Amino acid sequence: MITQDILMWSAAIISIGGAVGVIYKIVNPIVKKTKNLLDSLNMFVLDWFGEEASPGRDRVPGVMERLNNIDGELKHNGGSTMKDSVKRIEQTQKRILERLDEGNKRFEEIEEKIR
Repeated sequence: MITQDILMWSAAIISIGGAVGVIYKIVNPIVKKTKNLLDSLNMFVLDWFGEEASPGRDRVPGVMERLNNIDGELKHNGGSTMKDSVKRIEQTQKRILERLDEGNKRFEEIEEKIR
């Protein structure tokens, strides 16, 4: 009787151990993928809302604040934005092209006189 009880309990323990092993093999990949997904979501949220300054680390602005800064650079404000700089460069380039066209016309006139 005792031998049968020992065998029965041994079989039960081995069966439970096998079941736990199978469940672990099934659940472990799901848990890993869920953890990776949650880590990615956490990184997205931190990037979206930004992070406050902490010891040894500067403040990190959120996405909307960064977009507002970019938007501000693309509007005229009297000279200090990127858009104002591009406009000045474009106007200077236009004057240079006009002077080159004028110089080409003069060279053509001189060539005509020489002929």
